[in-house]
Amino acid sequence: MKIKSLYICVNDMERAINFYTSFFEKSPIKNDSIYSVFDVDGFRFDLHIKK
Repeated sequence: MKIKSLYICVNDMERAINFYTSFFEKSPIKNDSIYSVFDVDGFRFDLHIKK
């Protein structure tokens, strides 16, 4: 079995997007204030705002 995605909750979406954009050296493929997605060579890395 292969893991194809990871979802994490964040307190500050803008800060998380800035961090992971730098870390992965890729921009998110979807980006809004509640939910953002990075495609990292076929692996889906999702950020969700924690409320």
